[in-house]
Amino acid sequence: MRHMVCACALLLAATVAHGQAPTATPPAPETPIQVTFNSTDSAKTAPLPAPAPVDTLKPKPVVAAPAKLNRHQRKTAEYAAGLDSLVGSRTFAFIPVSMEGMSEGDQQSIYNGLFFVTILGERAAVHVPVIRGHKIEYIEIASFENGSVTNYQASKIPTGWNISYNIYDGPSAYLVNAALSTTTGQCLLNLITQNNTMSYLGTIRPVIPTEY
Repeated sequence: MRHMVCACALLLAATVAHGQAPTATPPAPETPIQVTFNSTDSAKTAPLPAPAPVDTLKPKPVVAAPAKLNRHQRKTAEYAAGLDSLVGSRTFAFIPVSMEGMSEGDQQSIYNGLFFVTILGERAAVHVPVIRGHKIEYIEIASFENGSVTNYQASKIPTGWNISYNIYDGPSAYLVNAALSTTTGQCLLNLITQNNTMSYLGTIRPVIPTEY
């Protein structure tokens, strides 16, 4: 038995000394790849654009579109523009529909469409009823065709125009003050003389010089 154990031990030692199983050898570490870019390399990166100035990055204000006018609003605006043009031309006729003597204040309607106060540049034509008297009123007609106009002034106001001018018919002098609304077309005209003041309510319209 002892000889068998010794034989086994000798056999095991020989196996270890001469028959050792080979072990796997670990791979050598890889050498890192080095890449060098020359200054003459054709594959260059395009430069980034410069940032925009700060002012151009501010939000732009939003402007609201003007409101669209309907047909009636357009006609009202065209009517006002027409009156503006008449006043600027200094050629128009005032047609009264009522009158009032400033001393008494009784208003009377005018149905006769033939009455007028007309200005044609440097010339004026007047044909209007005038209230005379105090205790007993009566109506006269102030009428002339070749009066001369001086000191014509027209001032634009929010509601329309204030107009004033002087008319001379020989020795007679008249001062005309008028307030015109370009929205309603109403015109309040005061005809002032040395002895009397009349107030007329009406409107103005275009006039052809050959009419008067």
